[in-house]
Amino acid sequence: MRRRIFMKNLGLAALGTALCPASAVAGGSTSEIRRVAVFSDLHIGHSWKGIDGADWFEAALADIFWNVGPVSHAISLGDITHEGDRASFTRYKALRSASDIPRWFEIAGNHDHWNRGIRHYRRLLGSPGPYLHVDGNVAWFLVSTENSDCAGHISRKSIRWLERNLTRHSDKIRIVCTHQPPYNTIRRSSESDFCLHPRWKIRNLVKDRKIDLLLCGHEHHEPYAEGCLGSLGGTALVNAASTSHAYGTGSSESLIIEFVEGGNVIRVRRRRHDTEAWAKEFEVEVPLETRISLKKAPRRPRAKGATARSWRGGRRRRTAPSR
Repeated sequence: MRRRIFMKNLGLAALGTALCPASAVAGGSTSEIRRVAVFSDLHIGHSWKGIDGADWFEAALADIFWNVGPVSHAISLGDITHEGDRASFTRYKALRSASDIPRWFEIAGNHDHWNRGIRHYRRLLGSPGPYLHVDGNVAWFLVSTENSDCAGHISRKSIRWLERNLTRHSDKIRIVCTHQPPYNTIRRSSESDFCLHPRWKIRNLVKDRKIDLLLCGHEHHEPYAEGCLGSLGGTALVNAASTSHAYGTGSSESLIIEFVEGGNVIRVRRRRHDTEAWAKEFEVEVPLETRISLKKAPRRPRAKGATARSWRGGRRRRTAPSR
């Protein structure tokens, strides 16, 4: 029987900050550190050994809630659903809303286009982009895959949008989010089905522009390895892999990206939700030419009926999916 601990506690999520220890982060207090959670390849609607992608996602949210610390916003890098069906998008939206993470941003992956699923994406989540999120002097560029093929196609219009806005925000720290990686950069990206197209156009764009960090997913057919990290020109590349166990990853994982006000490094940490532990061997520090300057973090919405007394009286329990 599947556990539903996180959903049972959703009405108390507003008090998560008091329970999440700051000891997980070295150097700096919780007031100085801005955390962003990055998920990819949830594949909701697809079961692997009897457990659906939504259950892995729910357990990941619970692990972050209990163990990681306050998160200002989250990003989903595509393949939110497996079949592009309305029920899977609805379930994702419900889990997203139940979390204590106040702001969410998504891009579409190839699976989200299956069965014309992008219609449901637009109705339930909004435009798939491309679009921009600016947090102080950190600019996030979110660019969706625009078809259902395994290879990631981006239109000329979207490429022009990216070129124009990279130029417009050249004074900022720039982070690009895509579903597939650029051609011939990280594991399997030299294969046509595992990179962005038009492949040379996008590869050269990333190579020649001042992009600090590019985040992607899509390739998660094996356990995470060093080949999932790379660089192109001055751009650091990190594959977020999969929050579900779909296609035999053997682990539910996501990224926690940390920014320290006034710092000159982006810290990219990998979280293994099954074991509630950090994969320290895959940590990445991205050096910056510009000091980080962030806006005031958004406030968490307080759930109705939640009280400090009732929440502090609860006990922490493990939340990994079980059958």
